[in-house]
Amino acid sequence: MKQTRQNFRLIFKLVFIGILGVGLTWADKSKPTSILKEMQFQQRKRLYWLHLPPWEKTGTEIPLVVVMHGGGGNGKSAEAMSGFSAKADKEGFIVVYPYGTGEQDDRSLTWNAGTCCGYALFNGVDDVGFIRTLVEELADKYPIDRTKIFATGMSNGGMMAYRLACEASDIFSGIGDVAGAMNVQSCESLRTVSMMIIHGRADLVVLFEGGARDKSVTEKWRHDRSVSYAINFWKKRNGCKKFRKSKKGIVTRRDYQCTHAPLSLVVIKNEGHTWPGGEKLYEGADEPTQKFSATDALWEFWNHSQPDKKNLQPEEKLPPKPDMQIGMGETLREKLLR
Repeated sequence: MKQTRQNFRLIFKLVFIGILGVGLTWADKSKPTSILKEMQFQQRKRLYWLHLPPWEKTGTEIPLVVVMHGGGGNGKSAEAMSGFSAKADKEGFIVVYPYGTGEQDDRSLTWNAGTCCGYALFNGVDDVGFIRTLVEELADKYPIDRTKIFATGMSNGGMMAYRLACEASDIFSGIGDVAGAMNVQSCESLRTVSMMIIHGRADLVVLFEGGARDKSVTEKWRHDRSVSYAINFWKKRNGCKKFRKSKKGIVTRRDYQCTHAPLSLVVIKNEGHTWPGGEKLYEGADEPTQKFSATDALWEFWNHSQPDKKNLQPEEKLPPKPDMQIGMGETLREKLLR
């Protein structure tokens, strides 16, 4: 009966797509298509940049990747930075680049990732709810394989990816953090997710060892958790013990042997605050290495490592962060309530 319902849903979706030409944005499936779209969520206009690959295999479902920009960026900058659209065209998946929020709709945007960042944080924007709704809307319009929905982001976007791992594990099966930090106050996911963490050793914006950083787009007071904190958390959550270590030039990788879901850590020597293998977006930004591609690594990791979605985890509260101080004794809560 369950299989019959799934087949009916797929047939209905394909007929719907054929009649409407995928919302008039994917009428010619032999060519890639990109479009800026908007939706209303909680009385706020939200934007997203959608990329549809060449796709002519009627009757099949394809993966979806959500890529989130860093603080101060937008969806188009995330596309340019990561090169995920070119990867989507080659491998055959849909990629969406949602926009955060700010004083303007399309620039200088941030995500509410728990303790960061900027406008989204201080206005209590429900970015988890927005991305949930966005994924559901896309899944209703396009033939998306719901077992292969992934999320990643850089910096503030990477922090947001961690939050989705904790609060939307029913949707996402794989998560990738690039140059972010696991700054959520609690992690209440009921299901495990595949997790890849990529971080440069010389990052001065989100420090590898955690703590206060030397540069910031939106705040001067934030203290981040370390990479080791995130790894230790997901080792426990995913049931990981031993790991296989490999080294190639400036890249050191640990692939953990896990019971519930895969976990991988990639550390890049002398790398700053970048999307490795991607583009430098503005003057003064760190130059990304071209000796390693975060985009290629994430896709290969997700595509070959699926978590055990039947494994339910109990709610887990993270320990309080003693370093979450704004300055002069002012706590984050006090700042938010001002």
